[in-house]
Amino acid sequence: MASHTQQTIILAIDLDGVLTEHPAALAQAANAHFNLVLPDSAFVDSTGHAVSLAVREWVYGPDGPATRLSP
Repeated sequence: MASHTQQTIILAIDLDGVLTEHPAALAQAANAHFNLVLPDSAFVDSTGHAVSLAVREWVYGPDGPATRLSP
């Protein structure tokens, strides 16, 4: 008989820019990690602030700071 393991998946979806918390913590973490100078509002409109894909992938990745936002 095959054994199955369960894996918990945490999924965060930003629907039309609606966030549960102010995203300043995301910008501050990206600044510290990548030595950047992003404004606190950078992840309200990350494309508008020219946040690179690499930075966005890190912020929203499995171990990124977005995983610590309250749902």
